[in-house]
Amino acid sequence: MKPSITPSRTIRFVFLAAASILALSLSACILSDSDSEPEMGNGGTISVGQTKTGSITSDKYAWRYTFTLTETKMVVITMEAVNGEIDPFLDLRDSNDISIATDDDGYWDLEQDWQAEDLDAAIRTVLVPGTYTIVAMSFENAYIEQMQMHEDVEISVLETGDFALTLRTDPVGDGGTIAIGGNASNTIDDVTYGWLYTLTVPVATSLSIDMEMTSGTLDAYLEVYNSSNTLVTANDDGGTGSNSRIQYTFAAGTYTVFAT
Repeated sequence: MKPSITPSRTIRFVFLAAASILALSLSACILSDSDSEPEMGNGGTISVGQTKTGSITSDKYAWRYTFTLTETKMVVITMEAVNGEIDPFLDLRDSNDISIATDDDGYWDLEQDWQAEDLDAAIRTVLVPGTYTIVAMSFENAYIEQMQMHEDVEISVLETGDFALTLRTDPVGDGGTIAIGGNASNTIDDVTYGWLYTLTVPVATSLSIDMEMTSGTLDAYLEVYNSSNTLVTANDDGGTGSNSRIQYTFAAGTYTVFAT
C-alpha cells in the first residue's frame, strides 16, 4: 500500500541577528607500492572540550577516537597539522562504523581563523545521543583502509606528521517540539549559534519549512536530520532574499530541524 500524502503544510521560523554555516565533504583514493603494513591506531576516548595529539607515522596511518553523547548536540571536530607533511582528513562514523561525515580542508571555512593552515580539517554536524568514532588521518593515506582488504596489494603511508584533534559542542538552543502548522521565534547571536527543534511527522507529508529574518543581518540556513542522524535535506537561500525555505515530502517519523 502506498503511503498517503496530505496537502502541503507550512512550518515557519522567525529569527533575529546573524549567523552562517558552510560544510565541506571530500574523500580520496590513491594507490602506492611499499613493503610496509601500516595499521590504524587506537587513541581511546575523547571528551567534549578535549584536545588530543597524535602522529601519523610509517606504521600508523590513522587514529581512532570514540565519544558518547547523552543528548542531541551541535558537534564540532577539528584536526590541525602541527608539523610534518600531513593534509588532515576526518571521518566521523556511527556506532556501526558507518561513515556519516567526512572533511578534508574545511577548517578555515568553519572557523574563519586567519592563522589556520588551508589544509586543516573540520566537521560540524548535529548528532543525536549515541556513541561515535572519529578517524583522524591524512588525505593522501585515506585509501589504506580499503586497500588492506586486498592481500596482494602492497601499501605504504604517503604522508607523516603530528596533529591536534579537538572535540567541542557549539552553543545551540533547544527549541523543543514544533508542530506541523506551528511557529517559533528565537534569537541567534554570539551566545546561541542556532536552534534545534523536534518535528514529528505522523504520516508521509509534503512540508514547507521557512526561516525568516525579522531584524539584523541573518543569512538563514536550515537542516533536517532523521532519527538515524542522517541529513535529509537542507537549504540556504530558498526563500525571499537570504531567507531559507525547505519544501520536501517527509516520510513518517521523528526529525530534528536545525535553524541557524
